[in-house]
Parts: sequence; structure tokens; C-alpha cells
Amino acid sequence: MNSIYFNNLAKQKLDGRWNKLALAYFIYSAILAAISGIGTGISFSADFLAFLSAISVIASIIVSGPLFFGLIRIISKISDGKDFEIAQLFSGFKEAFGKCIVLYILKNLFVFLWSLLFIIPGIVKLYAYRLAFYLLHDNNIDTLQAIKLSDQIMKGNKWRLFCLDFSYLGWFLLSLLTFGILLFWVIPKHELATFEFYRELTKTDEHDELFASSSSDKINNSCDGDFVL
Repeated sequence: MNSIYFNNLAKQKLDGRWNKLALAYFIYSAILAAISGIGTGISFSADFLAFLSAISVIASIIVSGPLFFGLIRIISKISDGKDFEIAQLFSGFKEAFGKCIVLYILKNLFVFLWSLLFIIPGIVKLYAYRLAFYLLHDNNIDTLQAIKLSDQIMKGNKWRLFCLDFSYLGWFLLSLLTFGILLFWVIPKHELATFEFYRELTKTDEHDELFASSSSDKINNSCDGDFVL
């Protein structure tokens, strides 16, 4: 299945829900923007600005993971043909707060370390770990298992996901003409298409059996075997 299939599927499932999802994404973006902008444009001493910058980084680490988890919760509801509440955007703070923070840190740390070798390995690992938050959302697993499983599942599928991302390049460029406003509709559709891509990769019986288990030993043993799609 190619990018056109996942984009059309996302468009169908967004029917009647697009504006509500755009509102959820606007709130999501506004919160992250507010955190990253702490102290911006205000005249303080250099030491206090450094302090505010540190607060901004720490707040971003604490909030970004759980908030993205909540966005996935909303996306998953739409994928299942169910209605959602805007409040579900904050579900990660209640259900998987610690795991989301750790996964956010580890995922970015690993990508950064791979990037030190050269930019290409970093990009490859960025795609390899792309499904980690989806796996954490859908399964009772820890953060390292989510990263390992994402790496395993994405073997042979990184180029397909890259093509899906690339299919939105024109929309991203067109959004510049609207001063970025169009992104509140484009990015949610892209996220839903990506989630449908993830669901397609993990719908086989082999994966269902693996994800249904909450046993760490079983998951770890499966990771050691041949788990390439």
C-alpha cells in the first residue's frame, strides 16, 4: 500500500471531524510554543535569561512526550471511527506520564548520538524510532521495548514512511502562503495517515500476539528473533 492509500484513508476518516482535530492540534501547538517561548522578548539580565532558558528546556521535556501521547489518543479514536474529546489531549499526563518523559528523552538522545556519526545515520534512526510512541500508546510495554520494537518493525519500511512524509511537501510549502494557518489542518491529516501506516504494519497475527502480551520476558525474547517486515 502506497502513500495515496494512507492519505485517502485519513481523508475519509476525518470527514466531519477535521475542524475539531484542527482545534486539538492548535491547542497542542500553542502549549508547546508557549513553553519554548518562555522569556522570549523580555529584557532580563543574562543570568536570569539563562535560567528561563533552562526552565523552558525542562518544561519542554516534561510536557512534549505526554502531550504527544494525548494527540495519539485522539488520532487513534478517529482511526477507530469514534468521537473524541479535546480533554483527551492531556491523557498522557494521567496514564503514562513517566513513560512518556523517558521515551521522549531516550528517543531524542539516541537520534542525537547516531547523528554524531553523520547526518544520514541520524535520519535513518529518526525513522527507525518513529513508531515508538504509537507502540507505547497501544501496548503495555516499557520505553526501551517501544524503541526496540519500532526499530524492528521499521526494517524495510523506512523508505515507505519517508515517501508518505514527502507527499505532504507541497502542502507544507502551500501553508507558507497562509502564514502557517493551513498547517493546523495539514499536519493532523499527516499524523492520521502516519497512524494508519503504523496500524497496517502491526495488524498481522504475529504482531497481535506479541503486543497483546504484557510480559516483558516474552517481548524481549521476540525482539531477539527474526522480526522483520
